[in-house]
Amino acid sequence: MKATLWMLLVGVALVVGACGSNGDGDAVGGDGGAGTSATNTIATIPVTAPPDVPAGLIGTWTVVRAGEVDAPDGVTLTVSSGGGVTGFLGCNEFFGAISTADGQLRFVDLEYSEIGCPDVEDFTALVDALGTVVSAEVGDASTSLSSGDVVVVQLERGEDAAPA
Repeated sequence: MKATLWMLLVGVALVVGACGSNGDGDAVGGDGGAGTSATNTIATIPVTAPPDVPAGLIGTWTVVRAGEVDAPDGVTLTVSSGGGVTGFLGCNEFFGAISTADGQLRFVDLEYSEIGCPDVEDFTALVDALGTVVSAEVGDASTSLSSGDVVVVQLERGEDAAPA
């Protein structure tokens, strides 16, 4: 009981102390005696809306091709409705986000894990190709991600890769 009361008193003292000073040693609301009042400004954190991810793109896809190279079996790309991107490269996983801030579909902040897997080479061509995407032509069974007029990633929905 004593410890709880003590912590409550310390907490109140900290709040009162924080509200009573502007950090320069002057009382808030005063200007050092000139008789005018000051206004406190509270810093705001900008809030960004989630990207406008095309509804048909949401879910898990099997990667067929990236650039000019066919993807090995098991390479996947998953897109969440909140704009998160994850996938499997054959040994390592990758992750990032989608941005639609400039009116174009962009895969941003792409990174992948780097654990060593004997006898398995990651399909990093996918991560490179995703970094160039600006648009998508989304279908029920297949989707093309393009950079300008060039398709850079080809995706297919598999039976075990249904929409999330």
